[in-house]
Amino acid sequence: MRAAFIAAQALLFAAAAEAAILRSGEHGDFTRLAITDESNLTWELRQEGRTATIDFGERLPDLDVTRAFERIDRNRIAAIEWKNGRLGLTLACSCAVRMRRVNRNQIAIDVLPAERPLPVQEPPASVSLSTGQPDSPQAVPDVSLPLVLPTVSVPIAARLDRAVREMKADPPSVFRTPVRDAPRLDPEEQLRLRDARTPPPPISPILRPTECGGVRRLASILRADPDAARASLPDALARYDPERPETVRALAFSYANSGFFAEALHISASNGRADRWLETLTAAVEGRNVGTPEGGPFRCGPAALLISLAAGQSIPALTPGDRTAVISFSSDLPDERKRDFLPSATDHLAKLGDDALAAELRALMPVEDLSPDPLSEVMETAKTILDAVDAGSADQTLIDNARLLLSELPSGEMRSGLEQGIAAALARQSEGLALAEHLKALPDDSVPDALSAAIKALSVVPEKKAAPVLAILLSWRERASTSDRTEAAEMLRRSNLSAIADQWSPHPRATAPTLVVPVIGARGPGQDWPGGDAGAGRASEDVRRLLAAHLTSEQETSPLDTINGARERLARARRSADLIERLLAAAPEQ
Repeated sequence: MRAAFIAAQALLFAAAAEAAILRSGEHGDFTRLAITDESNLTWELRQEGRTATIDFGERLPDLDVTRAFERIDRNRIAAIEWKNGRLGLTLACSCAVRMRRVNRNQIAIDVLPAERPLPVQEPPASVSLSTGQPDSPQAVPDVSLPLVLPTVSVPIAARLDRAVREMKADPPSVFRTPVRDAPRLDPEEQLRLRDARTPPPPISPILRPTECGGVRRLASILRADPDAARASLPDALARYDPERPETVRALAFSYANSGFFAEALHISASNGRADRWLETLTAAVEGRNVGTPEGGPFRCGPAALLISLAAGQSIPALTPGDRTAVISFSSDLPDERKRDFLPSATDHLAKLGDDALAAELRALMPVEDLSPDPLSEVMETAKTILDAVDAGSADQTLIDNARLLLSELPSGEMRSGLEQGIAAALARQSEGLALAEHLKALPDDSVPDALSAAIKALSVVPEKKAAPVLAILLSWRERASTSDRTEAAEMLRRSNLSAIADQWSPHPRATAPTLVVPVIGARGPGQDWPGGDAGAGRASEDVRRLLAAHLTSEQETSPLDTINGARERLARARRSADLIERLLAAAPEQ
């Protein structure tokens, strides 16, 4: 007796552990979810805006929601989630969620417009589903879920759309008594009378869900005039209303016709219906593969074939008709679309070994795109930078970009002009350390001209700012011409730095002490460290010692192309400028 009781308890627990199934159906202007309930469940419904939560607590241990979207679309319910006894609904419309118990063992969850009343308690018609012989009434059980049959107010297009979707999700296996024979069909495939919950049988092969649905729209997008589409885009944006699917589709196609495929895909997906051809278009432009569209591109015409080639998808051997069709279609595309898709399509064909078709498509490219000058863009950029440098309007960012651009320019007048322009710009900004690094990176035969440009630029800079730069460039003086060295020496003498001026001068005075002040590895100050002019006086003696010690101290240890290296050199340059300014202030006027 005890064993029988234990076995009964085990069966009871196993039945309780079996997950309930969330069923669904479209009913005209409302969507219904239903749960079969044999245990008199209770619930708590909370809705905030477009989010609704139904709390069953521990009374409903598990609920299978995986099949909820087989019979409904996402126009009203965007997402369904079950977790820890709570059923969460994310709504795609400004709708209300209502719950009630029907037929004693059913819980109905209706999503409907907020102003619409609840559906009637009992449906206006009773519909049955045969599970046995079609003509055997004894084998026809009652349907436990109440149905509200579509009325004349429901658009026929919506019903057909739902019927096609349901047929694809769950092909039918049991049919009712035929109403009439469908021409050209076997008797088993004749049109049957169906209810709203059972997927209808195929009426004819031509009305099956097409493997290439939407391909005509794809061809239209590719052939559209991009300029005209962009001109009409503001109108589509003005009409856009997220609550009206027709305006969402219109804006998505307007973006696609304009060539903004990623934006078109985003707008289309926001309505809960991502377009697979828009996905492939976006992938082709971005150079990634999203997989072959259902049915294979080789079955969907030349537009699909071209886009699939551009997206790098696997293509089987093409027939002569396929090749002729894709060449003819591509030749009629606007130039902008040819630039978007033909280069990647020809590259993929070359990888597949189809050089003949690749050459045919390559020949369709716009004439100006067939043999572009690889240096034209670089040269144009260099000219723009050089014009800004010559005009004295080059900021630090532009100068840094110009230095990076030098490595891409071939030897010639443009490169030489840019080398000299960078040197002049750095000199005008008193960036002595950066100027020294720039000279170090130049070819040997380019240094004299760049150094000359820097000295000429320093001649129009205030002497207090020019002197530190000339002191840093002292180790480069042997590369400068005689006239440039003379000009540099004169600038230093006007700043009361006659000892450094004598080092710059091509004809130093006989009494001038020998002094080398390189940026790296200079000697420490000693008794031969030069003083200023005789009239400078003792007031500047301490500043001179500080300047000498600073210029000959240990150099920076961090590389220049690091943040720490740049900071060290900037601090060193600022210290040099400060000491020289103090030295000039302490010196008597001449």
